Amino acid sequence: MAASSTNEDLQWKVIKILRKAGRPVMYKVFCLGTPNRDTTQDLITYLDNLPPSSTANYPKLNRRQRRFNATQQQIIMSNRAGESFDITLLFVIIKMACEGVADMEDPAWSTPGPDLENCVYMIKEERNKFMHEELSLTQGDLITKVRELRGLFIDTLNAAHRKYSWLFTAADLTTAIDTVNRILDEISNEVISLTDLQTFCSPMLLNDLEPECKLDLTNKFNSMHNINPVSFVIGSSLNMDVSLIFTDLEVEYADNRVKRVVSYQDFFVEVQRSLSLSGSHSGASVVQLEGLAGAGKTTLMTLMVKEWCDGNVTVTHLDTYQVLLHIMCRDPSTNSYEMLLQRSLPSTFTKYRSLLEPLLSKCHILVLIDGFDEATAASRQMVKDVFHQLRNTNATIVCTTRPERRYDLERLVNRSLLPLTHARIKGVHESKRPEFIEKSHEVMKYQTGSGLDTDILLQQLEELVKNEHYRLALNLILATWVCDQKPGLLRATTTQTELYHYTIELSVLKLKERLSDHPVTCRMEEWLRNQIVDNWQPIMHKEQFNALINSSVILPHNAVARLREACRSLDLPADEMLGACLSFKSITPAVTQYAAPHKGLQEFFAAMHVVKSLDNPPGPDSIRTLLERATGEDMLKDMLLGFQNLLKHTAGLLYLLLDSVPDSLAQEVVQLLHESGVNQRDEWLDVIAETHASPTVLAAIATHFPIKEDEYRAEEDYEKNAIVVTDGLAKGYSKLLPHLPPFWVEVEMTGDPTLVASSLAKHTVVIREKNVSLLPFLPPSCVALTIKEDLSCLAPALHCLAIHRYSVVRLYHDFKKPQSTIPSTHHILENSVATDQCLNEFVGQVSNSVASKLQLSHTLEWLYLSVASDSQAATLASLTDTLARMVEFTLHVTPDVSPASLTPLPDIISTDGSSRVDLYLSDVCSGRIDWAVRVIRALQSPSGYCYLSFPRSFLDMGEWTGLIHSLAQHNMKATKIRYDVSDMSLTPTQEKQVAELARSTLNVTMFLKYGFQEDGW
Repeated sequence: MAASSTNEDLQWKVIKILRKAGRPVMYKVFCLGTPNRDTTQDLITYLDNLPPSSTANYPKLNRRQRRFNATQQQIIMSNRAGESFDITLLFVIIKMACEGVADMEDPAWSTPGPDLENCVYMIKEERNKFMHEELSLTQGDLITKVRELRGLFIDTLNAAHRKYSWLFTAADLTTAIDTVNRILDEISNEVISLTDLQTFCSPMLLNDLEPECKLDLTNKFNSMHNINPVSFVIGSSLNMDVSLIFTDLEVEYADNRVKRVVSYQDFFVEVQRSLSLSGSHSGASVVQLEGLAGAGKTTLMTLMVKEWCDGNVTVTHLDTYQVLLHIMCRDPSTNSYEMLLQRSLPSTFTKYRSLLEPLLSKCHILVLIDGFDEATAASRQMVKDVFHQLRNTNATIVCTTRPERRYDLERLVNRSLLPLTHARIKGVHESKRPEFIEKSHEVMKYQTGSGLDTDILLQQLEELVKNEHYRLALNLILATWVCDQKPGLLRATTTQTELYHYTIELSVLKLKERLSDHPVTCRMEEWLRNQIVDNWQPIMHKEQFNALINSSVILPHNAVARLREACRSLDLPADEMLGACLSFKSITPAVTQYAAPHKGLQEFFAAMHVVKSLDNPPGPDSIRTLLERATGEDMLKDMLLGFQNLLKHTAGLLYLLLDSVPDSLAQEVVQLLHESGVNQRDEWLDVIAETHASPTVLAAIATHFPIKEDEYRAEEDYEKNAIVVTDGLAKGYSKLLPHLPPFWVEVEMTGDPTLVASSLAKHTVVIREKNVSLLPFLPPSCVALTIKEDLSCLAPALHCLAIHRYSVVRLYHDFKKPQSTIPSTHHILENSVATDQCLNEFVGQVSNSVASKLQLSHTLEWLYLSVASDSQAATLASLTDTLARMVEFTLHVTPDVSPASLTPLPDIISTDGSSRVDLYLSDVCSGRIDWAVRVIRALQSPSGYCYLSFPRSFLDMGEWTGLIHSLAQHNMKATKIRYDVSDMSLTPTQEKQVAELARSTLNVTMFLKYGFQEDGW
């Protein structure tokens, strides 16, 4: 229906709202206040026969006060039930006839407040004002009035519920409010179209909406500022304010295969950067924030919520969001965006109803969706609806998930046609872990009364937290608590599974201590009480396993019932037992929801069930069999993706709990991990740590470890593909490397390199300036040597260079800035490095000794040489046969070389028939154009060049034109021409003109502006 626009129409719509919604509310109050009335009997007869026990005002009135006027009497007699009574008559009747209301002359009727008396009085006053007065209304006034009346009607119903709760239940109240909202929405939509709203009302309403949303959300989020990941261990009293313990988390972004690691503080800065690089539209965008279990995803979300509420932000741009919505995907009930708004903004939703979504679409919204990997069917549908409803808004949607579930999320985002930014929480950097532990322990001490000095605790954990799995925030908190409770228990080699095991053991120990004082169990003998508790644990593990199989962190009601029944049969207090292993919250006074305190811990409990089942005959004979029985044989393959962490804990518990692990089980768990999607190197190293580097596990992992033979042969990509050994990974790699086929390995350790050096013998070791100190510790090895600057950094290692073989030698400084005389350090290097055994790539400057080594190498395929004098040019000429064998050859010539000293290069042709010869001419300026042309002509092979490059060359439009014409005159052949990105001699228009001239004159397919600041140009 078209929107009404005249003042008369707008006033009539308010009257309509009062009649259609306000009158039924008044009638509901009337009915509730006269519970004994027979609707087949007229009201006057009912009132005249009220019993002495009635609390209604009617019996207290004199005959004159009881009298209705003629019109009222006629209405009352003609409509015995009262459905047709108008608001004015209903108000009179409520005052006279309803039980339990204030006296007729009581000020409560006219005193503003939440009481029922004033609510019905205000409805009557609103009716009189709009029926008897000529009011001037605008579209904006109407919206405000509708919102006020909605609130008034709902307040009236709430007051009626309070007064007559035995007749008007909570469910009745909800139904009545929904009816009111539906009626007002229908009438409002007749009055206001979205266009009218945007044109006339949005600015005014938005001014009110933002603070109202902030108040609603702040009230909702008050309880979310604390985290308590070990509530089941310590008790609910430990609520750690996230801002007190939060330490810098590293977040990794990936754009076009380029990874950047930033602080969490720049989270939204990087989001905007990624969107601008991708050229994404101005609508909503999604950030997929993935991270391992316990990496800090929920902690970061909680920090954002707290800082947004408080206004004290450390996350840049967080305060630019006007509305923040938070979703926990484990919530099984919320299934739509509308329901999310209703639950997140209860007061605001009640006031604005159908207007809320259009208004929010004009706001800058941040939606934090936590734990997509834990999504129920309902929450998955809600996330889908959120994407759909916000797709054309200025919203940022951050969705956390585990790596194994990232593709599920990506598919959902892609179907919604929203731009997606990929980010990954790496966790707490090694340098920040002591700070994290210190903050956490100080909070623990304050709340638990612990007496352990924090400095002592830090000393005990110093070596332990260097391990890579202590990058995870949850592991740091657990380690802090375990060390606080039992100093000396944790070792430098304690794995994640062992940490969880110790945590659970301590929690069970504390449970047994509490039970010794519990009225139900205090009279049991200690050994019996402890045995009963131990017997109960596997029952709980099985229920956690079943819940995990069904993709639910929350335990279903029948599982809780089974656990309670188990407690009853074992004479254990159910609430104490459930609270010792689970987190819980009250949904209603009669309903408590139990859940795993953290999904990672649920997976640990489930793994305990798996391993205990395998160790208790006649259990299943394999892990796969057990899982197939639980999931269904046909379903396991599709569900394995969600079982990665379960399988990792299973691998660790096999070696922790069993006296000996059969090779078949060790091989099976590795195979299942592979099938579940484990494909990252650090994930396999975690498995190696969990299984204490079992030889059987190492051999099985080696067959799945992500390295490929073709990557090893692609020398130009070894920097990207190399295995990188850091201090935190050294123990795992020292065990695994001997089992792997030859590959590139780069050691980036600040600690003792001998830990890994002996395992590198069959691999190619990448050596750069930063790790040259490793060379003296290596056994005779194959080395890929890359030196960007001068060779002086090699001085401490010159004595041991000759014992190694070199597959790659990259001396970038010598290639980019060759000298007419060779530095003495280069001579030492030439005489120390044996290059004739496995050399595949060489980058450097021509010299006689280099030439002799290159001529002897039969494995060389990639060659990059520079010449800076005529004598070096003559040496280059002696390499013609060697050059002809290359896959690719690149030559750099400086202006000190005479063109007359140069001879043509041999043809090097790729499989597609194109030339693989590149020529670099550096420092070409206006006085060297003729020199450049003569050098190009002198060196040109029959097939010409692939790239013709001019680093550090600065030519204007006329000079480029002259150069191109000269090259054409001498029949220069090339595919592409490149010049320096820093060359500002040409305007953008001139760049296009020169590019077109090169294309038309030289048949060069591209004229590329190129950055020569990169290594090797």
